Amino acid sequence: MSPKKAGEPAPRSPKKPAPKTKVGAKSILLYYNFVDAQPDPLPRIVVLTGPQPMLASNVYARIIASVLPDESSRALNLDEIDPSDDVAVRAIPGKAAALPFLSARRAVVVRGVVDLKADDRAGLRSVLEGMPEHALVIVDHSGVPQRAQGRRLADEAASLAGAADDGIVVECTLDGRSSGRFVDEIAARAGVSVEPAARSLLAGSQDAAEITNVIERLALTAVKGRITSDDVKNTIQPYDDIKLWNFTAAVHAGDTDGALRLVREVMDKPDNIAGPLFVLAADALVIWELKRTSADEYAAAAGLSPYRVAALHSAARSITLELAAKGVTLTKRALDHMFNGRGDPSVLLDELIVRMCQLRRGRERTRREAIA
Repeated sequence: MSPKKAGEPAPRSPKKPAPKTKVGAKSILLYYNFVDAQPDPLPRIVVLTGPQPMLASNVYARIIASVLPDESSRALNLDEIDPSDDVAVRAIPGKAAALPFLSARRAVVVRGVVDLKADDRAGLRSVLEGMPEHALVIVDHSGVPQRAQGRRLADEAASLAGAADDGIVVECTLDGRSSGRFVDEIAARAGVSVEPAARSLLAGSQDAAEITNVIERLALTAVKGRITSDDVKNTIQPYDDIKLWNFTAAVHAGDTDGALRLVREVMDKPDNIAGPLFVLAADALVIWELKRTSADEYAAAAGLSPYRVAALHSAARSITLELAAKGVTLTKRALDHMFNGRGDPSVLLDELIVRMCQLRRGRERTRREAIA
């Protein structure tokens, strides 16, 4: 190489090849994104994923109704594949390549994909490549797998959709806002109205199947076709739990008089404080956790009732992290006193209720601790 002459620009280093991008879905749509604006025409591969199979079933029904509207010829243009059957999976390209009968599209649905092993998913993706334009392959990857540890379900779904350059993923899940819309739709279908407090309780579960089951059961006995919050509470929890719920709700609202009155209804004996105390301690811990994570994530991780966690999430929003931590400290200290038999039980519980309500009202007591 000749030496660089004066005034000449320095030679540029050769460009490094761009890193290969991971092949994935062309787009990922949330449930209501798809419902409100279904792609037309539909791509060759649609992957349904997410933890709620009921929503996946709704999307599937919409797709089939749009591409195969004639029910009389639907069976001639639709094949269902069991992905655990290797022979059936290998037959997908042949079934998809068959020309549709009196229809513009031919559909193949592959169900139960979420429980496939990695090698089987890779094999399925391989056969999905090169689908003809008239084919529509619906891959049902929805639900909660039997072994979820270490799985990246969203990546799995995107990879399957990426077998076609126009493939899409539909995320079959609900969040706080879309849950409310889903409640309204199910209520309208059942021919009932839902009062706002009941709507919030139902939407708090963010579970399509649970919302549907509760509304459809309550619709059978709803007075004047209206579902109230008491109706929902009576459906999702036993009566004794409801009384505890009302008691803790008063504490979380800072209603000292109401909480002290309601706790007497909860206790079967004046000195049997274990039940209310355990519930207050559990609620305090959940509220503290909810200051650091979302309600749906915590409900799923802890295995708690989504309705109960949703109610506590409202309580968590109205308190600071510092006061939430103090509530945990107070309840733990009260539990320690109870287990060690220190002090009169009913006085101990009353003092704890007063302190917890004062935390809610943002007031501090004197430096002398009620529970020392």
